[in-house]
Amino acid sequence: MGGILFISSYNTGYGHISITESVREQLTLLSPSTEVHEADAFMLGGRVSYTMSRLYNKVAVNAPLLWKIFYGLGNIFPSLVKYFSAQSIKKKFTELINKTSPRLIVVVHPAYVGSVMDLVEDMGIKAPVVSMVADLDNISHLWADRRCSYTLCPTEASRSTLLKLSIADEKIKVFGFPVRDRFNHFDPSGSSEALRGISHKEGLTFLIMNGSQGLKSVEKISRILLRFFTCRVIILSGNNAKVKNSLEKSLLPEFGGRITIHGFVKNVEYYMSISDILIIRASPNVLMEAVNLCKPVIVTGSLTGQEEKNPDFVEDNNLGVVCRDINTLPDIVNGLLCNNGSRLNEIYRHQISFRKTCAAKDIAQFLLSIAE
Repeated sequence: MGGILFISSYNTGYGHISITESVREQLTLLSPSTEVHEADAFMLGGRVSYTMSRLYNKVAVNAPLLWKIFYGLGNIFPSLVKYFSAQSIKKKFTELINKTSPRLIVVVHPAYVGSVMDLVEDMGIKAPVVSMVADLDNISHLWADRRCSYTLCPTEASRSTLLKLSIADEKIKVFGFPVRDRFNHFDPSGSSEALRGISHKEGLTFLIMNGSQGLKSVEKISRILLRFFTCRVIILSGNNAKVKNSLEKSLLPEFGGRITIHGFVKNVEYYMSISDILIIRASPNVLMEAVNLCKPVIVTGSLTGQEEKNPDFVEDNNLGVVCRDINTLPDIVNGLLCNNGSRLNEIYRHQISFRKTCAAKDIAQFLLSIAE
C-alpha cells in the first residue's frame, strides 16, 4: 500500500502504455519494494468512455477532420472536458484510491489531468499529482494544470508551450522522452560510416510500421519500394488481422520472398534493429524508439491533432526526413543514399546527440524522490 499510481490509457494508441511501462520497469529496478499500480482512465469511466477509447484509432484514421475537431475541444473548452471526465471516473477512482492509498499519482493522459486534480482536491487526498506529457511539441492544453506538483515533459518545445499556458518554470521538468529499456542499448562507439554502410541500393531492408497509416498507404509504399529498389520490405501491420490478410493477398503473389508481413509483435526492437530504414507515422513513441536505436526514419504521415507538428519536429531536429507525397518516395530514398550516405550520417549524428537513453530512469528516480 502507499505506492505510485499511474493513470494511463490502454486503447488510445500504444504510446501511453509504452511510456508507463518504460518508467515502471525502471521503478522496479531502482526500488523493488515500491508498489506500482496502473489504471486505464477510460475503464474507470465505465462502458461509454471505454467504448470511446476503443474507437480512437478508427476515428483518427478514417475521419481525421472529425478527430481534429474533437481533439481541439480540449484547447477551447478545457474546463468542460475536465468536468465530464471527473464525473465519469469519480466512483471507480474513489474505489481505486481507497484500495491503493497511493503516495504519488502520475497522470499519463491529458484528458484526465484536470479531472484527477479535481477529485484529489474534493477527496482531500494529500498525495502529490504529476502530469507526464506524452507529446513532443503540439501538446494539448489539457496537459497543463497549475495545481499539479510537477509537469514532466520530453522536449524544450513542450516546455515552451507549458510556460505559455502559465505553468510555473520551477514546476516543469524536462527529462527527454521515456523509452522502454530494450530500445536503449545501441552502442554508438563504432564509426557512423560502418554503422551506416547502407549507402548502396543493393540489399536494403525497409521496415514499414503500419500503426495508423492505413491499408492503402502501406500497400502503395511497399510497391514503390519493391519496384524501384533491389530491397526487402518488412511490414508490421499491428493487431488488425484483416489488414494483414489483405496485404498478404495483394503483395505476396507479386513480390514473394522479398516481403514479409507480420501482425502484432512483442519484439518490435528486433525488427527495427535488422532494418536499414524505417517508414513510420509521426508517432512520438515510435519515433523516439527509432532515434534511441539510431535508425534513419522516413515519416510518411501523422494523425491530425496531437501529431500535426511532429513531422516539422523531425525536420527541425534533423532526426529523419519527411515524405509528404508518397510518389516522391524514391527521390527521398535516393537523397539519403547519395554521396556515400552523407545525409544518413548527418541524421545519425543528430540522433546520437538528441537521444536521452536515461530518460525513463531519470523520471523514475524523480518520482521516487517525490513519493518518499
